[in-house]
Amino acid sequence: MEKKSNMSLVSIIMPNYNGQDYIADTIESIINQTYRNFELIIIDDCSTDDSINIIKRFQKKDSRIKLFQLNQNSGRPAIPRNYGIKYANGDYIAFIDSDDIWHKQKLEIQLSIMKKNGVSFSCTSLKNFKNIKDIEKIYLKKFNEKISIEYLSFNKLLKKNTIPNSSVIIKKNILKNVKFIEDMRYKAIEDYHLWLKISEKGIKILKINNTLLFYRLSQNSISKSKLSMLKKIYMLYSEYEKCNGEKLGIYKYYFFLNYIYFSIIRVIKGKL
Repeated sequence: MEKKSNMSLVSIIMPNYNGQDYIADTIESIINQTYRNFELIIIDDCSTDDSINIIKRFQKKDSRIKLFQLNQNSGRPAIPRNYGIKYANGDYIAFIDSDDIWHKQKLEIQLSIMKKNGVSFSCTSLKNFKNIKDIEKIYLKKFNEKISIEYLSFNKLLKKNTIPNSSVIIKKNILKNVKFIEDMRYKAIEDYHLWLKISEKGIKILKINNTLLFYRLSQNSISKSKLSMLKKIYMLYSEYEKCNGEKLGIYKYYFFLNYIYFSIIRVIKGKL
């Protein structure tokens, strides 16, 4: 682990809406990180449950936790995420949803690999779970796997979004001129749209092919409906404008068919 004098501040952005059932587990997985120099920025989207009280109890114990409350419900994570980025003080931004879990060494490992390889954007692989008891021995266990990495090109990303939002760490300066699209139609794919925009600008995206993120499968997941997601992906391919102003044109069908193919493969393998 790095000496404290060399530890960059990481701003962790967490949107929350009625996350009382799981948010405590998520916050615990963050405050238990071996990498200590972070701030956790939670943006509440007008929750009507006990989320705020849970967050405030953690705040009393840990001054690194900051809570912002939106004046009206936005109905999508893009707005709270952009809001959090605006108030972030860190050199790096990390994202996490209020029901996901990080391996206790996620920040330490990921930042070390980013600095070693001189990259400004990285993500990791994930493991799905439903009950936290099923993964407790994994995310709390010392990481001892051999690290495997790859680089995700713009064309590779167009074929399939393999960047889990809750695994991303990115240098804050990259987000000065791009942000999550707040158009309601892009709900659940606003992150995919942003990754494409960043990749197209020539930013190298490094993926760590090891599980450092545990993604909770729930009935309320906004990205769970496969048919709805396919419609959104087709819309993205149809409307996407490259940096030169050109659209994908006929190539949108090629990338859309690739997306369908890889989605089917993931379902067959049980990765959903």
